[in-house]
Amino acid sequence: MKGITKKAKENSEDFGRELKSRYEELFPPQYSSSIVEMTSIASLRHTLTAQAVLFGMFPDKITYNDPNSPVSFFTLPQIFSIHTNEPEFDYLLRPTQTCPL
Repeated sequence: MKGITKKAKENSEDFGRELKSRYEELFPPQYSSSIVEMTSIASLRHTLTAQAVLFGMFPDKITYNDPNSPVSFFTLPQIFSIHTNEPEFDYLLRPTQTCPL
């Protein structure tokens, strides 16, 4: 399976909006890769899902306005940094040992 379905993307964005709504006091007003970190297994499906969750949390678009540029004004979608791990090295989501407690 490649990518994610439209419904999965919508559900992931809804989940991101719900997380931000529930824990609003923990979120910065705008996305910053130095503050918000997302980790995913290194597969297209998981990475696209993580991106959709982040887009639900931070739906703002980036506006570019440079009077010296031939294209003086345009809007880009938000760009997110997603850290990926191969499944065998994903010690957070797939621990190799059980918790002793």
